[in-house]
Amino acid sequence: SHLDAAVFTHSHSDHVMGFDDLRRFTVMEDEELPVFALDETLDRLKTAFPYVFDGENRYRGYLKIQGNKIDGPFRVKEFEFTPLPVEHGKVETIGFLVSRDSERLFAYIPDAKTLHPETVAAIDGIDLLILDGLQPGHHWTHLSIPEAVDIAGEAKAKSTWLTHMSCQVDYKLIEPTLPDSVRLAWDGLEIQL
Repeated sequence: SHLDAAVFTHSHSDHVMGFDDLRRFTVMEDEELPVFALDETLDRLKTAFPYVFDGENRYRGYLKIQGNKIDGPFRVKEFEFTPLPVEHGKVETIGFLVSRDSERLFAYIPDAKTLHPETVAAIDGIDLLILDGLQPGHHWTHLSIPEAVDIAGEAKAKSTWLTHMSCQVDYKLIEPTLPDSVRLAWDGLEIQL
């Protein structure tokens, strides 16, 4: 199954530049792209891109958004998304637990420094965890690779893919040092559920 085109944003501190590049998903006049975001993030997007949200620019090729506020679990097609509170430096952000028919499919936490205890409990024993692993050494707003490995172990994740990596990550050097259940993701990686 797939979600077609939908955008999920997890932080009010997300960089909003590039948002307008999503217009390729709304080429036709009647096409809208659903965007799911925290209220603060939607406010920032509306401030930066008022023409996207004002309803007046319904032209072919323009970005047209259907804004959806995340204030608890929500559904997209047959998938349920449960927000998972995390911290990204001094900023509260979220990851997602994705389920279908009450079956937990995976957890997606791509931009975090600290996971709240309730988040770790929610992903306990998860089959698939996609987790921030910025670099080998400490960073004040992101999980380092050793911190991410520790969290994957604490959560007893069966398979973890680290993402959101910096240029400091040398795949050939780091991949062999990881536990068997933790791997480095790459552009174009596809995971079958």
